[in-house]
Amino acid sequence: MKRYLVVFLLAAVILVPGWHDCPAQHFEQDLHPLVGIRGKGAYTIPAGEFSLDMHVETRAWKYTFDPTPGFPLSGDEYRYRYHRMEIQPTLYYGITNRSQVEITVPYVDIEETGDPVAAFAGDSNSGMGDTMLRLKYRYPAASGLFIDYAISVGVELSSSNENKTPLLGTGGTDLEFGFHFTSELQRGVIFGDLAYTFMSEWRGANSIRTDPGDVLSYHIAYNYPLFERLRLVAAVEGERTGMERVGGDKIPFTDSSWIFLCPGLQYVPAEGFVIEGTILWPVSGHPRMGKSSSASGVDKEPWYYLGMYWEF
Repeated sequence: MKRYLVVFLLAAVILVPGWHDCPAQHFEQDLHPLVGIRGKGAYTIPAGEFSLDMHVETRAWKYTFDPTPGFPLSGDEYRYRYHRMEIQPTLYYGITNRSQVEITVPYVDIEETGDPVAAFAGDSNSGMGDTMLRLKYRYPAASGLFIDYAISVGVELSSSNENKTPLLGTGGTDLEFGFHFTSELQRGVIFGDLAYTFMSEWRGANSIRTDPGDVLSYHIAYNYPLFERLRLVAAVEGERTGMERVGGDKIPFTDSSWIFLCPGLQYVPAEGFVIEGTILWPVSGHPRMGKSSSASGVDKEPWYYLGMYWEF
């Protein structure tokens, strides 16, 4: 954990220099900048200003699980369903016109159920999730170009209850590196976000070291202003989690992979205030254990992301 905090502090020194500030991004609009819903590309808020991002995210999937796949008629099969709801408040502060810092402290509710209940009674847990600290620095567009780039570094601190399952966090301190871009078109803006998270190891039963697998996520979106206060956002999003390692050995079928099509809308009722929402339609992918011989009939339910963004 100390190593990750040192990296975060070094990044703060590197990414927040005392250079002169550049003008505000050229794609900024009168009511509110054109930004994505689940990713804001290279956008950073102006120096000295705050913004609050409050969203609710739901994730769900289900599949038939057979604890004894070698005996298909044993009668112990059940329909497993996973449902996760997060309330994600994020506070941003503009350090300069090129850099910002943000903090997210989520509330998480997880419910696992089985049908029939006699085969799997289910489990649930709720409470504070892990805290994310992130620093972002934007490189302004070069002369004659309309593309801004940004890099970010984040530290996810274990602030959830690790004594009850299902876990609400990762159980460790994780380090994230991100790359972001924004490109202004004649009408509308394209955003891109790419992040790689190094997941920390933790000790499980009998003090055996467990590596949960690193996470690669990406997001590209197009924000098109339909009217002055109504915007259409179309995005493609994906996430890939590597296999778990226990005692240095890979555990088969513990990886996961998702690709989503994400149509969404933004409504701007007042200057600096946005109400937004999107549906994540899974077009490909599987959860952990979703490709094992024990799982079948994976049902990829749509995920939802709704909330508001207020810059003040």
